[in-house]
Amino acid sequence: MLALRVVSKIRQEFDFQLDLATVFEPLTVAGMAELMRGPREEPSELVVATEIGDSGPLSLAQRRLWILEQAGDVGGAYYSPLVLR
Repeated sequence: MLALRVVSKIRQEFDFQLDLATVFEPLTVAGMAELMRGPREEPSELVVATEIGDSGPLSLAQRRLWILEQAGDVGGAYYSPLVLR
């Protein structure tokens, strides 16, 4: 989580796009500064908000839930609101 905060802060303060994996490459702060002097990366694709009625493709987990829902009265049995030991 700390690495995500570092990437976010670098993006805000220095307007420099940095991958999360890149944070772990240099061993020192000087190494990170040297890395930032190099060529800038193109910004990654941003997530775009859609209209409320629009829906994208379903994940595999969502497809499984849809199939269970279509099968009938199985929905309540699929979810367990408590943990048993």
